[in-house]
Amino acid sequence: MKISPALKNDLKIYLLKRISDKSIKKTIEVQTPYPLDSVELSKIKKNIGGDSIEIKNTIHPELLGGFVLIDGSEMFDASLQGKLNIIVNSLLLH
Repeated sequence: MKISPALKNDLKIYLLKRISDKSIKKTIEVQTPYPLDSVELSKIKKNIGGDSIEIKNTIHPELLGGFVLIDGSEMFDASLQGKLNIIVNSLLLH
């Protein structure tokens, strides 16, 4: 899975704000349309918090592409399905 540098930076800033105490291990759920391999999981872990983060990969084929990150009650949707929903909703409202 390729992530644009701008999205990667926004995601990193968002998650670093959410992680205040590095001694507490947090679990971040990463929803993807296919299982992530160990290399992808380690890249995500490295970019968003290192050893203070656990990654739980949940498979959601309906996402079509991209990913959704969930940290507690916060959600960061970078999925193709999420983008399509935004387009559909904007068309329905106009």
